[in-house]
Amino acid sequence: MNKHCVYVCLLVMHPSLYAGLALDFTGGSDAAAGGNATIGWSFTVLSSMSVDGLGFFDFQSNGLSTDHRVGIWNSAGLLASATVTTSSTVVASTSTNGRWLFESITPVTLNSGEVYTIGAEVFPGGDRYYVSTQETLDSNVILNVDDLASPSAGFAKPTQSGSLTGSGMFGPNFRYSGGGGGGSAVPEPSSVLLLGLGTAVAGVVATRRRRACKDQAAV
Repeated sequence: MNKHCVYVCLLVMHPSLYAGLALDFTGGSDAAAGGNATIGWSFTVLSSMSVDGLGFFDFQSNGLSTDHRVGIWNSAGLLASATVTTSSTVVASTSTNGRWLFESITPVTLNSGEVYTIGAEVFPGGDRYYVSTQETLDSNVILNVDDLASPSAGFAKPTQSGSLTGSGMFGPNFRYSGGGGGGSAVPEPSSVLLLGLGTAVAGVVATRRRRACKDQAAV
């Protein structure tokens, strides 16, 4: 097989070309924090999965008014964090009321059966998040408690249920690569570029082969 074809096949088949969202939603109502806190939700994964991005919901898709630090915790403490800004990577949402903004992180493995908490710092009168939604989770993710908030101000693990408005505090989200259970696949921008490049290379190779065959037939 031509080496260019091998290269193209590897691009198409490599699992890191696609990422999935742990959670998305429709419906619900928007809410704003009454004070500085970290809000989020806890979950368990059925099989190990690699988290490579952390995100925050951008209400009305008009950008964030403040930066939001997003983190994932286990029982031992903070595993990973990232600061999501209005310039972070856009990922489409099933909600008609906004979009997701994501920051990539060094991949972190979530272990099967372990309980994790994801949270995002919010501010009074700041960017809004969603409550009382119809959420859809990746089939590898089990939602445990959907309305957690930190017991004190600032960026800290959210552990108290029902301490802010409503149920389903879906500001924070995470993205996985490989090991998911079949959630919506989201092509990475760089991967789309690579696939386009691969398709172009394949086209060039095919054209050269056709020309070679014609030249041989003419001899």
